[in-house]
Amino acid sequence: MKKRFLLLLILPLFVNSIFADEYNNLYDLIVPESFSSLTIDGGLGNVGGNSSQLNYNDNILEMTIANGSFSLDVQADASYRLYNQTETTQLDIQTTGRVWVGPIQSGLFASLNADYTSYDLDIGGLSGFWYAGGYSNINANTTFLTLNVSPKAAIGVGRVYTIYDVYRAKLMLEHLGVTPTPEKVEAVVAVFQKSNEILNQYSNDSTKAYKEYYQKLAEAMGIENRALDVLIIDIWNSQKYAFERARFVGMVNGWDARLGAEFQYEKNTGPSTYRVKFGPEAQIGGFLMEDLFYFDADAGLKLDYILNGTLAVNVNTMGRMVYLPDDYRMWAEAIVDIDYLSQATTPFQFDIAGAFYYLINNNFKTYGGLRFDESLSFSLFAGGEIRIW
Repeated sequence: MKKRFLLLLILPLFVNSIFADEYNNLYDLIVPESFSSLTIDGGLGNVGGNSSQLNYNDNILEMTIANGSFSLDVQADASYRLYNQTETTQLDIQTTGRVWVGPIQSGLFASLNADYTSYDLDIGGLSGFWYAGGYSNINANTTFLTLNVSPKAAIGVGRVYTIYDVYRAKLMLEHLGVTPTPEKVEAVVAVFQKSNEILNQYSNDSTKAYKEYYQKLAEAMGIENRALDVLIIDIWNSQKYAFERARFVGMVNGWDARLGAEFQYEKNTGPSTYRVKFGPEAQIGGFLMEDLFYFDADAGLKLDYILNGTLAVNVNTMGRMVYLPDDYRMWAEAIVDIDYLSQATTPFQFDIAGAFYYLINNNFKTYGGLRFDESLSFSLFAGGEIRIW
């Protein structure tokens, strides 16, 4: 999770200062989406035969005349993903596996990442949620074994929504010469949120899925006969569109606070390690001063206890502020990152940076800024890109 911080003492003031614009009713739009895929890749010795670069690390047959050595290797990979999202739940399961067999060495690698979140809790009259998930992996062959298992869980209140798609849809409409309205933006965002489901359809010709996706976007925009224009601006962009869109990347709206715990077990060549991490986290994001400024912030306190008796305290905080003037040619941002790591040589660490970006014309963009950190090093940076012809 990205760590974002804006001085926690004044966060309540920011919350009370948030101004809604005409699209704020779309911030919590969640469109149900579901898809799954299973891919198996195997071969005698070399997996990935479509590569343009031949791979000699794992060969079908190896024979050395000098000493008469001989080996025949077989390898298989598999990957599986299941994703299901409703208005109140989200499930994401991803697994990978590899098996190889040979006369010299055989082995197995497998990993699992699973996350489930439900937003249907009522906690003291507040909208609450709970989360359960974790990861595990095993890597074993005839000479070594490593194993990692890490289940985790959390409970909290509030909800943070990603709003990048709202402003991406509005900006795309403008650049296509279509007057944006809340209704059109909502329709476009609904297609954006179904993109993985549409593009991950099983087919002997994947171009059909892309045609369907961009036709749906064009229809949502009210320009049914301009699907190619929509594809071009989404994939290849224009200089101006790409410059404007960059300011909205990563934007969120809302707040949440959670209390979580994670157990970690790690087995390598040495003794096993057991540890527990637990503590609170919070995140917030929104707009200030009639959308002239955007901010997001988060903070977390983690107690990291290793079962040999070692206890570490980690405090991670980060915040970002983005200046959004009406003039699309310029925008600016500032980031503050402050951490306390009790076991580190330098417990208190911080990194403060700010930058501005200016589009002189579509073929000439510039940037500049400054930053400093706990070592009291101070740096200025500036640059740009211009196409001469």
